[in-house]
Amino acid sequence: LLLRYTQPLFTYNRTRLQLEELELALENARLNHAIQKLQIENQVTRLFYSLYHSRESVRIAEEELANATSSYEIIQSKVQAGISAEEELFQADLNQANRRAGLFSTRLQYENSLDEFKLLLGQNLDVTLDVVADLHKQLIEIDLDRALAHGLERRMELRQADISVRSALNNLIRTEAQNEFKGSVELTYGLTGTDRDLADLIDSPTRNQGVAVEFTVPLFDWGEKEHRIAATREQVASRRLSAEDERNRVLLGIRQAHRDLQNQQIQIEIAEKNVANARRTYEINLERYRNGDLSSKDIEFYQTQLSREQLSEVNALISYQLYLLDLKIRALYDFVRDEPIATIDSNN
Repeated sequence: LLLRYTQPLFTYNRTRLQLEELELALENARLNHAIQKLQIENQVTRLFYSLYHSRESVRIAEEELANATSSYEIIQSKVQAGISAEEELFQADLNQANRRAGLFSTRLQYENSLDEFKLLLGQNLDVTLDVVADLHKQLIEIDLDRALAHGLERRMELRQADISVRSALNNLIRTEAQNEFKGSVELTYGLTGTDRDLADLIDSPTRNQGVAVEFTVPLFDWGEKEHRIAATREQVASRRLSAEDERNRVLLGIRQAHRDLQNQQIQIEIAEKNVANARRTYEINLERYRNGDLSSKDIEFYQTQLSREQLSEVNALISYQLYLLDLKIRALYDFVRDEPIATIDSNN
Protein backbone atom coordinates (compact mmCIF):
# COMPACT_ATOMS: atom_id res chain seq x y z
CA LEU A 1 0.00 0.00 0.00
CA LEU A 2 1.49 3.31 -1.07
CA LEU A 3 0.12 6.85 -0.82
CA ARG A 4 1.76 9.69 -2.74
CA TYR A 5 0.93 13.41 -2.62
CA THR A 6 2.58 15.87 -5.00
CA GLN A 7 2.30 19.65 -4.62
CA PRO A 8 3.56 21.80 -7.51
CA LEU A 9 5.50 24.94 -6.58
CA PHE A 10 6.08 28.23 -8.39
CA THR A 11 3.61 27.41 -11.20
CA TYR A 12 -0.07 27.77 -12.04
CA ASN A 13 -2.79 25.41 -10.84
CA ARG A 14 -3.18 23.06 -13.79
CA THR A 15 -6.15 21.19 -12.35
CA ARG A 16 -8.09 24.39 -11.74
CA LEU A 17 -7.30 25.63 -15.25
CA GLN A 18 -8.43 22.35 -16.82
CA LEU A 19 -11.64 22.46 -14.79
CA GLU A 20 -12.32 26.01 -15.95
CA GLU A 21 -11.70 24.99 -19.57
CA LEU A 22 -14.17 22.11 -19.25
CA GLU A 23 -16.78 24.41 -17.71
CA LEU A 24 -16.30 26.92 -20.54
CA ALA A 25 -16.57 24.14 -23.13
CA LEU A 26 -19.81 22.91 -21.55
CA GLU A 27 -21.28 26.40 -21.47
CA ASN A 28 -20.26 26.97 -25.08
CA ALA A 29 -21.94 23.70 -26.11
CA ARG A 30 -25.15 24.75 -24.36
CA LEU A 31 -25.00 28.13 -26.08
CA ASN A 32 -24.59 26.44 -29.46
CA HIS A 33 -27.59 24.24 -28.70
CA ALA A 34 -29.72 27.24 -27.74
CA ILE A 35 -28.66 29.13 -30.88
CA GLN A 36 -29.61 26.14 -33.04
CA LYS A 37 -33.03 26.02 -31.37
CA LEU A 38 -33.61 29.67 -32.27
CA GLN A 39 -32.47 28.99 -35.83
CA ILE A 40 -34.96 26.12 -36.10
CA GLU A 41 -37.73 28.35 -34.74
CA ASN A 42 -36.80 30.98 -37.33
CA GLN A 43 -36.79 28.41 -40.14
CA VAL A 44 -40.15 26.89 -39.15
CA THR A 45 -41.79 30.29 -38.71
CA ARG A 46 -40.59 31.55 -42.08
CA LEU A 47 -41.77 28.40 -43.84
CA PHE A 48 -45.12 28.69 -42.06
CA TYR A 49 -45.63 32.24 -43.30
CA SER A 50 -44.55 31.16 -46.78
CA LEU A 51 -47.21 28.46 -46.59
CA TYR A 52 -49.75 30.98 -45.35
CA HIS A 53 -48.85 33.22 -48.30
CA SER A 54 -49.59 30.30 -50.64
CA ARG A 55 -52.90 29.70 -48.87
CA GLU A 56 -53.91 33.34 -49.25
CA SER A 57 -52.87 33.21 -52.91
CA VAL A 58 -55.36 30.36 -53.35
CA ARG A 59 -58.09 32.41 -51.68
CA ILE A 60 -57.38 35.41 -53.89
CA ALA A 61 -57.28 33.19 -57.00
CA GLU A 62 -60.68 31.76 -56.02
CA GLU A 63 -62.02 35.30 -55.72
CA GLU A 64 -60.55 36.13 -59.13
CA LEU A 65 -62.32 33.14 -60.69
CA ALA A 66 -65.60 34.10 -59.02
CA ASN A 67 -65.29 37.65 -60.39
CA ALA A 68 -64.40 36.35 -63.85
CA THR A 69 -67.37 33.98 -63.78
CA SER A 70 -69.67 36.83 -62.76
CA SER A 71 -68.31 38.97 -65.61
CA TYR A 72 -68.83 36.13 -68.05
CA GLU A 73 -72.44 35.69 -66.97
CA ILE A 74 -73.06 39.42 -67.33
CA ILE A 75 -71.69 39.63 -70.86
CA GLN A 76 -73.37 36.36 -71.82
CA SER A 77 -76.77 37.77 -71.00
CA LYS A 78 -75.95 40.94 -72.94
CA VAL A 79 -74.84 38.98 -76.02
CA GLN A 80 -77.97 36.85 -75.87
CA ALA A 81 -80.01 40.05 -75.66
CA GLY A 82 -78.13 41.43 -78.66
CA ILE A 83 -76.80 44.51 -76.89
CA SER A 84 -73.11 43.45 -76.85
CA ALA A 85 -70.79 42.11 -79.50
CA GLU A 86 -70.08 38.39 -79.51
CA GLU A 87 -66.32 38.95 -79.32
CA GLU A 88 -66.86 40.38 -75.83
CA LEU A 89 -68.18 36.97 -74.79
CA PHE A 90 -65.09 35.31 -76.27
CA GLN A 91 -62.85 37.65 -74.27
CA ALA A 92 -64.83 37.00 -71.08
CA ASP A 93 -64.59 33.26 -71.68
CA LEU A 94 -60.82 33.59 -72.17
CA ASN A 95 -60.53 35.59 -68.96
CA GLN A 96 -62.47 32.94 -67.07
CA ALA A 97 -60.30 30.14 -68.48
CA ASN A 98 -57.13 32.00 -67.49
CA ARG A 99 -58.43 32.50 -63.94
CA ARG A 100 -59.34 28.83 -63.68
CA ALA A 101 -55.87 27.81 -64.87
CA GLY A 102 -54.29 30.28 -62.45
CA LEU A 103 -56.30 28.84 -59.57
CA PHE A 104 -55.22 25.31 -60.47
CA SER A 105 -51.55 26.37 -60.57
CA THR A 106 -51.84 28.24 -57.26
CA ARG A 107 -53.45 25.25 -55.57
CA LEU A 108 -50.68 23.04 -56.88
CA GLN A 109 -48.03 25.33 -55.39
CA TYR A 110 -49.90 25.37 -52.08
CA GLU A 111 -50.06 21.57 -51.93
CA ASN A 112 -46.33 21.33 -52.63
CA SER A 113 -45.55 23.88 -49.91
CA LEU A 114 -47.85 22.01 -47.51
CA ASP A 115 -45.96 18.75 -48.08
CA GLU A 116 -42.63 20.49 -47.47
CA PHE A 117 -43.97 21.92 -44.21
CA LYS A 118 -45.14 18.46 -43.10
CA LEU A 119 -41.68 17.05 -43.78
CA LEU A 120 -40.07 19.83 -41.75
CA LEU A 121 -42.37 19.06 -38.81
CA GLY A 122 -41.72 15.33 -39.16
CA GLN A 123 -45.37 14.63 -39.97
CA ASN A 124 -46.74 11.92 -42.25
CA LEU A 125 -47.60 13.29 -45.70
CA ASP A 126 -51.08 11.78 -45.40
CA VAL A 127 -51.88 13.86 -42.32
CA THR A 128 -54.55 16.50 -42.92
CA LEU A 129 -53.13 19.92 -42.17
CA ASP A 130 -54.58 23.38 -42.65
CA VAL A 131 -53.00 26.78 -42.20
CA VAL A 132 -54.69 29.38 -40.02
CA ALA A 133 -53.12 32.66 -38.95
CA ASP A 134 -54.47 35.92 -37.61
CA LEU A 135 -52.47 38.54 -39.49
CA HIS A 136 -54.76 41.47 -38.95
CA LYS A 137 -53.03 44.75 -38.39
CA GLN A 138 -51.49 44.56 -34.91
CA LEU A 139 -48.68 47.04 -34.58
CA ILE A 140 -46.45 46.97 -31.51
CA GLU A 141 -44.50 49.87 -30.09
CA ILE A 142 -40.86 48.90 -29.58
CA ASP A 143 -38.53 50.77 -27.22
CA LEU A 144 -35.21 50.74 -29.09
CA ASP A 145 -33.09 51.48 -26.01
CA ARG A 146 -34.71 48.61 -24.17
CA ALA A 147 -34.15 46.26 -27.10
CA LEU A 148 -30.48 47.26 -27.33
CA ALA A 149 -29.88 46.83 -23.60
CA HIS A 150 -31.58 43.44 -23.54
CA GLY A 151 -29.67 42.27 -26.60
CA LEU A 152 -26.32 43.21 -25.07
CA GLU A 153 -27.27 41.45 -21.85
CA ARG A 154 -28.68 38.24 -23.32
CA ARG A 155 -27.17 37.58 -26.74
CA MET A 156 -25.42 34.24 -26.62
CA GLU A 157 -22.93 35.17 -29.32
CA LEU A 158 -21.50 37.81 -26.98
CA ARG A 159 -21.04 35.26 -24.23
CA GLN A 160 -19.36 32.95 -26.72
CA ALA A 161 -17.00 35.77 -27.65
CA ASP A 162 -16.18 36.23 -23.94
CA ILE A 163 -15.51 32.50 -23.66
CA SER A 164 -13.19 32.71 -26.65
CA VAL A 165 -11.23 35.52 -24.96
CA ARG A 166 -11.07 33.56 -21.70
CA SER A 167 -9.77 30.50 -23.54
CA ALA A 168 -7.08 32.63 -25.19
CA LEU A 169 -6.04 33.98 -21.77
CA ASN A 170 -5.81 30.43 -20.43
CA ASN A 171 -3.67 29.52 -23.40
CA LEU A 172 -1.43 32.48 -22.54
CA ILE A 173 -1.03 31.13 -19.01
CA ARG A 174 0.06 27.76 -20.39
CA THR A 175 2.44 29.42 -22.85
CA GLU A 176 4.07 31.52 -20.14
CA ALA A 177 4.56 28.34 -18.12
CA GLN A 178 6.66 26.71 -20.83
CA ASN A 179 10.35 26.39 -19.90
CA GLU A 180 9.58 27.98 -16.54
CA PHE A 181 11.35 27.71 -13.22
CA LYS A 182 9.18 25.41 -11.14
CA GLY A 183 9.37 22.90 -8.38
CA SER A 184 7.40 20.27 -6.55
CA VAL A 185 7.21 18.61 -3.16
CA GLU A 186 6.31 14.94 -3.02
CA LEU A 187 5.26 13.13 0.15
CA THR A 188 5.05 9.34 0.18
CA TYR A 189 3.85 6.95 2.84
CA GLY A 190 3.48 3.25 2.33
CA LEU A 191 3.40 -0.16 3.90
CA THR A 192 5.36 -2.95 2.21
CA GLY A 193 6.48 -6.44 3.12
CA THR A 194 6.57 -10.09 2.21
CA ASP A 195 5.50 -12.99 4.40
CA ARG A 196 3.94 -16.39 3.89
CA ASP A 197 1.37 -15.61 6.57
CA LEU A 198 -0.96 -12.72 5.77
CA ALA A 199 -1.58 -11.99 9.45
CA ASP A 200 2.14 -11.57 10.13
CA LEU A 201 2.43 -9.29 7.12
CA ILE A 202 -0.26 -6.98 8.48
CA ASP A 203 1.06 -7.05 12.05
CA SER A 204 4.67 -6.33 11.11
CA PRO A 205 4.73 -4.28 7.90
CA THR A 206 7.72 -2.40 6.60
CA ARG A 207 6.98 1.32 6.56
CA ASN A 208 8.09 3.31 3.53
CA GLN A 209 7.90 7.07 3.90
CA GLY A 210 9.75 9.97 2.42
CA VAL A 211 9.85 13.58 1.27
CA ALA A 212 11.25 14.67 -2.09
CA VAL A 213 11.77 18.20 -3.35
CA GLU A 214 12.39 18.80 -7.04
CA PHE A 215 13.27 21.98 -8.95
CA THR A 216 13.35 22.54 -12.69
CA VAL A 217 15.60 25.38 -13.84
CA PRO A 218 15.58 26.25 -17.56
CA LEU A 219 18.90 27.35 -18.99
CA PHE A 220 18.55 28.25 -22.67
CA ASP A 221 15.49 28.26 -24.97
CA TRP A 222 16.98 30.51 -27.68
CA GLY A 223 14.03 32.93 -27.47
CA GLU A 224 11.36 30.29 -28.12
CA LYS A 225 9.28 31.15 -25.05
CA GLU A 226 9.41 34.88 -25.76
CA HIS A 227 8.15 34.44 -29.30
CA ARG A 228 5.42 32.01 -28.27
CA ILE A 229 4.20 34.45 -25.62
CA ALA A 230 4.17 37.31 -28.14
CA ALA A 231 2.14 35.22 -30.59
CA THR A 232 -0.33 34.18 -27.90
CA ARG A 233 -0.78 37.77 -26.72
CA GLU A 234 -1.59 38.74 -30.30
CA GLN A 235 -4.20 36.00 -30.31
CA VAL A 236 -5.72 37.40 -27.11
CA ALA A 237 -5.81 40.90 -28.61
CA SER A 238 -7.38 39.56 -31.80
CA ARG A 239 -10.14 37.77 -29.91
CA ARG A 240 -10.83 40.87 -27.83
CA LEU A 241 -11.22 42.85 -31.04
CA SER A 242 -13.52 40.13 -32.39
CA ALA A 243 -15.60 40.32 -29.22
CA GLU A 244 -15.92 44.10 -29.58
CA ASP A 245 -16.81 43.68 -33.25
CA GLU A 246 -19.48 41.13 -32.33
CA ARG A 247 -20.92 43.59 -29.81
CA ASN A 248 -21.13 46.29 -32.49
CA ARG A 249 -22.75 43.85 -34.91
CA VAL A 250 -25.36 42.95 -32.31
CA LEU A 251 -26.18 46.63 -31.84
CA LEU A 252 -26.22 47.22 -35.59
CA GLY A 253 -28.52 44.24 -36.20
CA ILE A 254 -31.03 45.37 -33.57
CA ARG A 255 -31.04 48.95 -34.87
CA GLN A 256 -31.58 47.78 -38.46
CA ALA A 257 -34.34 45.36 -37.42
CA HIS A 258 -36.07 48.18 -35.54
CA ARG A 259 -35.89 50.46 -38.61
CA ASP A 260 -37.23 47.68 -40.84
CA LEU A 261 -40.14 47.19 -38.45
CA GLN A 262 -40.98 50.90 -38.45
CA ASN A 263 -40.81 51.04 -42.24
CA GLN A 264 -43.06 48.00 -42.55
CA GLN A 265 -45.73 49.70 -40.44
CA ILE A 266 -45.86 52.42 -43.09
CA GLN A 267 -45.99 49.79 -45.86
CA ILE A 268 -48.97 48.10 -44.18
CA GLU A 269 -50.90 51.37 -44.03
CA ILE A 270 -50.13 52.04 -47.70
CA ALA A 271 -51.16 48.49 -48.66
CA GLU A 272 -54.48 48.84 -46.80
CA LYS A 273 -55.28 52.07 -48.64
CA ASN A 274 -54.32 50.53 -51.97
CA VAL A 275 -56.63 47.55 -51.41
CA ALA A 276 -59.52 49.82 -50.44
CA ASN A 277 -58.95 52.02 -53.50
CA ALA A 278 -58.54 49.03 -55.83
CA ARG A 279 -61.74 47.41 -54.53
CA ARG A 280 -63.71 50.61 -54.91
CA THR A 281 -62.28 51.12 -58.41
CA TYR A 282 -63.24 47.57 -59.37
CA GLU A 283 -66.79 47.97 -58.05
CA ILE A 284 -67.25 51.24 -59.96
CA ASN A 285 -65.96 49.77 -63.20
CA LEU A 286 -67.96 46.58 -62.69
CA GLU A 287 -71.07 48.74 -62.71
CA ARG A 288 -69.85 50.38 -65.91
CA TYR A 289 -69.26 46.90 -67.31
CA ARG A 290 -72.85 45.93 -66.50
CA ASN A 291 -74.05 49.07 -68.29
CA GLY A 292 -72.01 48.21 -71.36
CA ASP A 293 -69.58 51.11 -70.99
CA LEU A 294 -66.54 48.88 -70.43
CA SER A 295 -65.10 45.94 -72.37
CA SER A 296 -64.26 42.49 -70.99
CA LYS A 297 -60.57 43.20 -71.43
CA ASP A 298 -60.84 46.40 -69.41
CA ILE A 299 -62.70 44.78 -66.51
CA GLU A 300 -60.03 42.08 -66.39
CA PHE A 301 -57.43 44.81 -65.81
CA TYR A 302 -59.29 46.06 -62.74
CA GLN A 303 -59.78 42.50 -61.47
CA THR A 304 -56.04 41.89 -61.79
CA GLN A 305 -55.27 45.19 -60.07
CA LEU A 306 -57.47 44.28 -57.11
CA SER A 307 -55.87 40.84 -56.79
CA ARG A 308 -52.39 42.33 -56.98
CA GLU A 309 -53.12 44.84 -54.21
CA GLN A 310 -54.70 42.16 -52.02
CA LEU A 311 -51.60 40.01 -52.37
CA SER A 312 -49.40 43.02 -51.63
CA GLU A 313 -51.31 43.56 -48.39
CA VAL A 314 -50.76 39.93 -47.41
CA ASN A 315 -47.06 40.32 -48.19
CA ALA A 316 -46.87 43.48 -46.07
CA LEU A 317 -48.50 41.77 -43.07
CA ILE A 318 -46.27 38.71 -43.39
CA SER A 319 -43.16 40.88 -43.74
CA TYR A 320 -44.11 42.72 -40.55
CA GLN A 321 -44.35 39.44 -38.65
CA LEU A 322 -41.00 38.31 -40.05
CA TYR A 323 -39.32 41.59 -39.10
CA LEU A 324 -40.84 41.25 -35.63
CA LEU A 325 -39.44 37.71 -35.44
CA ASP A 326 -36.04 39.00 -36.56
CA LEU A 327 -36.03 41.63 -33.81
CA LYS A 328 -37.17 39.02 -31.29
CA ILE A 329 -34.20 36.79 -32.12
CA ARG A 330 -31.71 39.66 -32.23
CA ALA A 331 -32.82 41.14 -28.88
CA LEU A 332 -33.84 37.79 -27.34
CA TYR A 333 -37.06 39.39 -26.20
CA ASP A 334 -40.65 38.57 -27.17
CA PHE A 335 -42.21 42.01 -27.65
CA VAL A 336 -45.65 40.52 -28.35
CA ARG A 337 -45.81 38.75 -24.97
CA ASP A 338 -43.54 41.34 -23.34
CA GLU A 339 -41.21 38.74 -21.86
CA PRO A 340 -37.59 37.63 -22.36
CA ILE A 341 -36.76 34.48 -24.30
CA ALA A 342 -35.41 31.59 -22.25
CA THR A 343 -32.21 30.60 -24.04
CA ILE A 344 -30.55 28.00 -21.77
CA ASP A 345 -32.48 25.61 -19.57
CA SER A 346 -31.63 26.42 -15.99
CA ASN A 347 -31.96 22.72 -15.11
CA ASN A 348 -29.03 21.78 -17.35
